[in-house]
Amino acid sequence: MPCAPAQCPPRQPILRQICALALLLCAAFPARADQFWTVHALGFKVGEFRLAVNETSSRYAGRAKFQTTGLADLLAGVRLDLSARGRLANGSPSPLFYEGDIHTGSRQARTRVDFTTTPPRALETSDQPASPIPPASLKSALDPMTLLWQTLKDRPAATCPPPRRHFDGTRVAALRFSKPTRTGETLTCDGTYQRLHGYSAKELSERTSAPVSITYQKRGPLWRATRLTAKTRRIGATLIRRD
Repeated sequence: MPCAPAQCPPRQPILRQICALALLLCAAFPARADQFWTVHALGFKVGEFRLAVNETSSRYAGRAKFQTTGLADLLAGVRLDLSARGRLANGSPSPLFYEGDIHTGSRQARTRVDFTTTPPRALETSDQPASPIPPASLKSALDPMTLLWQTLKDRPAATCPPPRRHFDGTRVAALRFSKPTRTGETLTCDGTYQRLHGYSAKELSERTSAPVSITYQKRGPLWRATRLTAKTRRIGATLIRRD
């Protein structure tokens, strides 16, 4: 993830804290790991997804971005640009700050979330929760970028990602996988993405959960994510790893 120029706002304490942390993280990371995926729907390539994360034993910073290509009219208006920074303790992430720019075609949201508070709070949002969010539901919640990274990163054992909730500033959802199915050096994890809090009654009537499946291939001592399928309200999408 590219580092910002070494300048911070002079009179905005919260922004200065975020900026200072960003500069510290950028200076501390010696290497980065990138992922490149193509996105397919109805048998055609419709977009590209990139995930870049810098990681040390105690900190991480990353960015996830989706953009349409080819038959982009199938996903008209869809855009995703997420970034997050946080701490690592024994490989377990704790987000510090998150920024998201999400356009789903039916919803647009730009948010900044401070995860250093309990519960985490939105510093800025262009959207508002459509229903109350219980503070208890935010305990141990990740941000969307960190959740994606933890789901798609190489795994040291033939196990599925643990169940996790995420909070994007206006909504809370959960990603849960069942026990893995292993065939030789291929591991498949089937699960569900479930809407929990912050959604409108209309959104929940349309869909409360959606199926998700992720495939890992053994690469040396690690299991590498190579394929992900998800069902949206309108179409199903498949991500295929290309790097």
